Amino acid sequence: MNKGIIFEKEILDLLQRMGFEASTTKASGDGGIDIIAFKHDDISGGKFIVQCKTWSKPVGEPAVRDLYGVVISENANKGLLITRSSFTSQALRFAEGKHIELIDGNKLNELISKLDRKTSAGFPFSTDNLDDERINYLSEQIKRSPKNIILIRELADIYLLKRDFVKAIRYYEMLTSLKPTIKTARISSAFGFGLNNYGVTAALLKQYDKAFSMFKQQESYMKIPSLNKAALFHYFGMFDLAKNAYGGIQSHALKEGRDTEFTDQEYELAYMEVVPEQQRLGAFFTDENKVKLFELDSPTKRAAEECKIGMFLALSETSTQIRTAWSNLGELKFKTDYLRIYTSPDINELRELANSCMMLISECESIRTLTKEGKECEQTVSDIAETNARIFKHIYEELISLIDYLASRQVYSESMWNSLVSTPLPIYSNEELMDRLDKDFCAQVKKLDEPVSNLKTKWQAILDNERLHWQQKLNKEKPWE
Repeated sequence: MNKGIIFEKEILDLLQRMGFEASTTKASGDGGIDIIAFKHDDISGGKFIVQCKTWSKPVGEPAVRDLYGVVISENANKGLLITRSSFTSQALRFAEGKHIELIDGNKLNELISKLDRKTSAGFPFSTDNLDDERINYLSEQIKRSPKNIILIRELADIYLLKRDFVKAIRYYEMLTSLKPTIKTARISSAFGFGLNNYGVTAALLKQYDKAFSMFKQQESYMKIPSLNKAALFHYFGMFDLAKNAYGGIQSHALKEGRDTEFTDQEYELAYMEVVPEQQRLGAFFTDENKVKLFELDSPTKRAAEECKIGMFLALSETSTQIRTAWSNLGELKFKTDYLRIYTSPDINELRELANSCMMLISECESIRTLTKEGKECEQTVSDIAETNARIFKHIYEELISLIDYLASRQVYSESMWNSLVSTPLPIYSNEELMDRLDKDFCAQVKKLDEPVSNLKTKWQAILDNERLHWQQKLNKEKPWE
């Protein structure tokens, strides 16, 4: 029995212990479904599509997109993608706001541990619910032990990850008053990185004086220079201070025998007095092996928010991938010999592509709903989404036609082959329509250039004034000293 099947059986057992009515699907022809689960609950119940990945490398965005397409085509309540490894940042971003739960190795272990402690509860399979449960647990524990640095930092971090910055600040503030008198690894890490995350949260709330103060305290406590402090100097165009901070980071890295490549580019930009278009600060979390980056305010970010262009840009990137795949499929017209060995797994790949198209149609409709008529830029995004929806619907119909055509010819015979060679494939049956829609799409995308540029110019002026105000305030108060 291979490790994939073993992992599926482990997840099946876990779901059944959690109160789901679950069963595995067949090894092939399942459209990318490993387990179908049902939960008979008025609030959190329904049909769940489950995929299990035994990959050693992080699971990427394509796998999440494929699952989302299956969820839509199966009319399921939610999709669950479970792995013992981790997920790429692109995969995590794509899953945001969708009926998809991504369960990595850490979360899976936590689920199993919770279930072992609470076997009969049958709580809903939702990381949001787990967060709420953890928040309630930590809040109660902190009431009983108000000086527990580790618990306070964990609760503050949860709120930061949930982007509830006000609540995060409240608990980070509690943390700063509890400077430990001993330095064990756990307590030092909780307090030191808690100071860092407090600074990041303050900066996201535009409390920049507080942010500099926290980064200063972190440096003093942990005896290491703060990259976030250097990045914040850089963000405000305080180039001399930024250069000194970057230089301190590089000197420390060289002393520790580590590479300085991670700061070279920023150091060079500060030297040339160039402010990065997008500046990010890094927060550290106890249950993650890497830093999570939070983007500071920028003209590009504010313009994207105002005209909802960010949604379209993500969609446009995916549409390019689909169009490339579609173009490759078109080569089947000229490779009739290939059809002699066309197998069920090949058709399943086509089905996954069709599911992706269905998902994109749904996303287009969502964008059209959110971009109501009014502002020029929003109306243009709405028009593009409509054009994309028409393209994807056409591709979907062609794919289904091709799948049906091939599926009906799975058993080879000489007479069938002769008939097949003389019959044109039903692919690209309307090339003229596709060409016209593509030209329409490109023309509409071009319309975005001017309004997006105007929005960036507007926000650049607003943020420049804001930064000037803060430069004057910070230079006067010098919270980093």
